[in-house]
Amino acid sequence: NWTMHKKRKIIKVGTFNLLNLALANRSFYGHQSYSTQEYEQKKAWVKQQLLKMDADIIGFQEVFDVAALQAVIDNTPGYEAATLLISEKRGGAPAVAIVSKFPIKSSAVYTHFPERLDIEGLEVPFDQFSRPVLSASIQIAPSLEVAVFVAHLKSKRPLVPEGKDRHDPREQAKGAARSLLMRACESNALRHIMLDSLENSQLPHIALGDFNDTHTAVTTQII
Repeated sequence: NWTMHKKRKIIKVGTFNLLNLALANRSFYGHQSYSTQEYEQKKAWVKQQLLKMDADIIGFQEVFDVAALQAVIDNTPGYEAATLLISEKRGGAPAVAIVSKFPIKSSAVYTHFPERLDIEGLEVPFDQFSRPVLSASIQIAPSLEVAVFVAHLKSKRPLVPEGKDRHDPREQAKGAARSLLMRACESNALRHIMLDSLENSQLPHIALGDFNDTHTAVTTQII
């Protein structure tokens, strides 16, 4: 909130995991896809959620096709003039996105961890995000911008290498440990990126997204 000219204006910010938003007849996560009817139902459901949220700035996760999200935005009252940004996609993984009813002044995509990121005494096996982080500087008032970061951290789904038996409980345990380690590294990297940004800016900073854990989890607390 902020007070300006003796009037209070409320800015609503939200985060929304779209649960695999993709175009009809488009494969994602292997052989999954939506029929034309399922795609229309998916868009209608997302539209209803946006109307309920009524947020001015939204961070999205699990965007497989930006055209599908743009179609929903264009057809949702109140968002027709909103700006949509999307991050890069890595391999078959989905992207994150930002929609803003306010002007977006600048943006950046982070695919890799900061170069100087290290944890003394530990060998960190990862150097990039499983899904790139998207940031934007958004002008919400004539004299006020905010820096928004949208992330989708590694899930708890076991990260089992090719050639290993995914049904082996020992491999599942090691895979879950790999996923946790990746999520911890991503949390640490996002924290460093935001700290670097804060050191060079007076803007308020907002972190949004699917952190794939509870608010009390160590990985969330790092951020």
